[in-house]
Amino acid sequence: MPEWIRIIYFLPVTTRNDRTAYLRTLDYLRTRHPQISGFTYSQDDPPLLHGYYWSETQQGWMIDTVAVVLIDRPISQGGSEALREEARALKSQIAQFYQEEGSAQEAVCSASTALAIPSRVCAVNTTRCTSWSSDTRPL
Repeated sequence: MPEWIRIIYFLPVTTRNDRTAYLRTLDYLRTRHPQISGFTYSQDDPPLLHGYYWSETQQGWMIDTVAVVLIDRPISQGGSEALREEARALKSQIAQFYQEEGSAQEAVCSASTALAIPSRVCAVNTTRCTSWSSDTRPL
């Protein structure tokens, strides 16, 4: 079983209301989500990704700009199912932020993947690696 899981949220930042909801999400992660001890995010202006999605309600392609939030979490004693439930709850909270900002989303997109992170990570300088983990599995 993997020791860690990475949860990736793809959050729209197309409109001003989208950006406000995105910033509320970052604030929530920093201040009100005690299970999360760290996360990585992309900037929203300029946004990281540009693309299109098929809108079921509009029945057409919609342009979208997207920022990304990555959360790496150890799999707790509750196991991967407990972690998946946490991820679903956070996804629901994010959707609520967009709704409250007047920018309801047809869906909040996310993905997760298992990670194998060695107990000690290689400390690299410009010339050589100064410390290796005994666990040499690829990341």
